[in-house]
Amino acid sequence: MINNKILYLLIGPPGSGKTTFRNKIIRENNNCSVFSLDDLRLQWYDNKDYENAFRLSCEDKNFFNKAFNEFTKIVRQSPDIIIVDNTNLTEKRRKQYIHHGRNHGYKIVAVVFYCTVNDCVKRREDENADKHVNWFVIKTMYNKLSLPVIPQECDEIINIITSEEYNVRNNNRSS
Repeated sequence: MINNKILYLLIGPPGSGKTTFRNKIIRENNNCSVFSLDDLRLQWYDNKDYENAFRLSCEDKNFFNKAFNEFTKIVRQSPDIIIVDNTNLTEKRRKQYIHHGRNHGYKIVAVVFYCTVNDCVKRREDENADKHVNWFVIKTMYNKLSLPVIPQECDEIINIITSEEYNVRNNNRSS
C-alpha cells in the first residue's frame, strides 16, 4: 500500500503568504490538520491581542514543550495532511517536525515563500492583518532564512513567489 500522507512545512517570514496558502489547502482537503504556534498562542494566552499572547508565550518556559505535545497529538491522529504553519526559517526550527513526521510515515514537503521585506512589512502593518509584527522583527527574521535541503530535510520543495517586486528583481538578475 502506498502512503500518501503529506506534511507541508511552510517556510517564510511573517507576511509572506503562509497562512493564505494554509487556508487554501484546508478548503481543498477534508482530512487536514494544522499546527501553528501563533494559533496556540492566541488560544492559550489571549485570543484578542496577538502581541500580548506572544509576550505571554515568551514568559512561559514550557510553551514550546506544550506546543510540541500538541503537534505530537496531531501526528498520532494520522490525518492525510498536516500543515506546519510557522516561520520555520532555520533547520533547527524545522528539525523536530521533520523527524516526527517521517517517523510516522509522512512525506515532507517544504513550501518556501519568497517575498520582499517591504511587502512582508506592508502586509503585517495593514489594518486588516490578523496580527501586526514590527518591521524590525520581520527584517531580522527575513535575514535568518535558511533554505531546506533534499533529502536531509524534505522529500520535495515547492517555491512560491508572493511578491511581484521579488519576481521582477530576480528575473532581472538572471538576464
